[in-house]
Amino acid sequence: MFPPGNNVFASQMALTATNGWFWHPGAEKQVKSLGYFLDKLQRLEPLYCNFMINIGPNRDGLFDKEMVDRLKEIGARWQPAKDRLPLPPQPENISSFITPLSITASAGKAVVYPAPPANEGSPIATLLNETQPVVMLDGCADEVPSNGGFAPFQTCWKFDNQPSRFITLDLGKPVVFSKFYMLPARHLGYNGIVTAYMLQSSNDGQHFNQIKEGRWGMNADLKIASFDPVTARYIRMEIRASVGDAMISEAGVGN
Repeated sequence: MFPPGNNVFASQMALTATNGWFWHPGAEKQVKSLGYFLDKLQRLEPLYCNFMINIGPNRDGLFDKEMVDRLKEIGARWQPAKDRLPLPPQPENISSFITPLSITASAGKAVVYPAPPANEGSPIATLLNETQPVVMLDGCADEVPSNGGFAPFQTCWKFDNQPSRFITLDLGKPVVFSKFYMLPARHLGYNGIVTAYMLQSSNDGQHFNQIKEGRWGMNADLKIASFDPVTARYIRMEIRASVGDAMISEAGVGN
């Protein structure tokens, strides 16, 4: 999938050099044309996007001669544009992630948007029957076959409209972290966006101390809250305000 035309983030796109992700008999006759690769490079370079070409080694552990020859042609013909502007300043990010042992949430329900095909044999048929927040708050945004094309979808936890709305991450043991991140639902416009939050930490899961409170913009961008390093086993995000019924696709901590 190509990045959007106004992309300003370091990104990457991968496509196959033949008609498949892995080597197969006859692959040497399916190597895509020089024009195909040059077209992708010309379109991706202004968008700050690397172009990764998938090449499968043959049964001898080598690349087919036809593929090696195509790579040589690309190297001889392609010249990076020296007048491309430098990559714009990047937003705050997380360099190391901590995998939670479990995630719990206040009352709500598991949802998938847009609803992908769930026929018998579908890769996500079982997923649609899940009801636990730990399953839905994994940020799953995949692509599954649909009428010969691809249908992107996103798993979310949709909170009931009640005074107390929160998620709690159990990290398994006390660890040091300094950032919390949250990915909103990204297929519903402003609906479900969390705009105000409070973060708390705990070592016993019962007594929580406030870490930080703040506001986030009304958009579907990845949200990151930074704070002084905290050592704790649990972190809780309480939702203070949202656009409609709050909806979260992914949450986690790191540094």
